[in-house]
Amino acid sequence: MTRYIKQRDTFSCVPVTILNARKWLGHRVSYGRDYRECRARSGCHPGYGANGTGFRQATRDLPVTRMYQPSLEKIDDAVKAGHAIILRARWPDRTGIAGHIFLITRRTDRSLFCINVYGGHVWRHKSLFTYHYLTKVPGAPAAWIVRKPDKHGTDQHLY
Repeated sequence: MTRYIKQRDTFSCVPVTILNARKWLGHRVSYGRDYRECRARSGCHPGYGANGTGFRQATRDLPVTRMYQPSLEKIDDAVKAGHAIILRARWPDRTGIAGHIFLITRRTDRSLFCINVYGGHVWRHKSLFTYHYLTKVPGAPAAWIVRKPDKHGTDQHLY
């Protein structure tokens, strides 16, 4: 079982998610060795986290494909096909719009396994997942399919 990294502050979900995607892909990753570089590449800042440019910069060498208009069904199908999903969720809160980026790596008929949410890694029931993370607000939800290369070293495309 892979030991995924947990976020240790309130702003670094992008670099932590990228490191966890690398772990899922089979790369040797450690928080102590790799976090600072990934945080710098993503442009992650304590005041506001990372922006889209930083995310693209930090994922440029990962086998990711943007999924437009992600729905529960599209996300579930991709995970069922053996892919992982990086999901950007946003929701209204008392200060405006809050957001989070995390990794989805496994599924059952009822739940999705979410890496780095609520200070840890949880199985989230699909109805609650939809309610909490697929709220449509400007810029979200957004998703990226992470594909493991097949045994010949080529990417497996789903969409």
